[in-house]
This record gives sequence, structure tokens and C-alpha cells, in this order.
Amino acid sequence: MLTSLIVSKFNNLYDATNLALQVCTTTGNTSALEQVSLTHQQINGALKEINRCFGIQMLMGITSSLYTTIYYLYRICTINYIKTHSNPHEQIHYFLSLLYRSCKLIIYTVLGHNISNSSKKPLEAFQNTRILQFPSKTLEQIQLLVILWQGQQATLSGFSVVNIGPWLLAPIVGNVITYLLVALQFQNSGPDISQNVSAYLEYVL
Repeated sequence: MLTSLIVSKFNNLYDATNLALQVCTTTGNTSALEQVSLTHQQINGALKEINRCFGIQMLMGITSSLYTTIYYLYRICTINYIKTHSNPHEQIHYFLSLLYRSCKLIIYTVLGHNISNSSKKPLEAFQNTRILQFPSKTLEQIQLLVILWQGQQATLSGFSVVNIGPWLLAPIVGNVITYLLVALQFQNSGPDISQNVSAYLEYVL
């Protein structure tokens, strides 16, 4: 998978950065640092290309999973209230569909979390090295590299509209609860209105 490849590249970059710092310590040659900087740019470029090519699919996948999760939660909560949707086969269908959509949302956030974390790992190489021991010129180059990498934190993006990761879980849960409570309020208005709401959700989603 492309995201796994990006994570692997960042992990390899961490090892390459450690090696480059060791070379700088023993020989004073900074060409290895220039090479890891170039590699970092290439990895970020590859991730941007992934976001550009698949961002719209990821955005649509998250959006559709969010609202179908709301739909199936509504169905499950109204199984005993709307008699036309209370047979066992439909109940199983709703539970399995809810499980599938929820897992899909979790997978998206896990992928985003892995990429975000792996992109920070090369910076740990500088934290684990006594960079003050280097000559002033090398130290300046390292500082510029650290600032550059900190400003280029990699993220999985849904067509540049939303960055995908665990930070999405809170607003997702908030949206699900909000829309579900609004839909459930129609239960108290009578079965006809509740069935109309159910039919509308089915039409929209």
C-alpha cells in the first residue's frame, strides 16, 4: 500500500539521518546531510502526489462513511419503533453495515496517524545527537534543516480540505451524536413523521 511505503521511507530516512550525523562527527563532511534533505523533499513530494491523486476519493469516503454511520445508527435506534424495519434480516444488515462504516473511518484515521508520526521520526535523530559539538557552519546547516523539516510535517489529506488523522474522531463523534439526536426527536412526533424522516435519510444517503 502506498501509505505503508511512505511510512517505510520516513523510517529509512531516520536511519539515514543518524548515519549522516555520524559522518559529520567523524569527517566533518556535510554532503550526507544534503542528501538526506533531498530525500526528505522527495518523500514529501511523493505524499503530495498521493494526496492529489487520491484525495478526492479519501474525502468522499470519509464523508459517505460519516453520514451512512448516522443513517445506520438511526435505523438501529428505531428498529422497534418503525415496524417495517424490524425483521431480523434487516437488523443484521444494519449492524454489519454500521460495523463496516465505523471500521472504514477508523482505518482512515490510523493511516493518517501513522504517516504523521513517521514524518516526525527523522527529527528524533537530531534530538538524540549532541549537535552543539559540531562546527558553527555545520551547526547552522543542521538548524536550518530542523526548521525546514518541522515546517513540512507530512499529513494524509483529503483533497486539501481536511487532514486525516485521530484528531478527526472528536468532530466525527460530535456530528454523529448531533444528527442522531435530531433524527430521534421525530420519534416523539408520531410514526408517520418518523417513517418520513427514515425515508428521507434513505433517499439522501
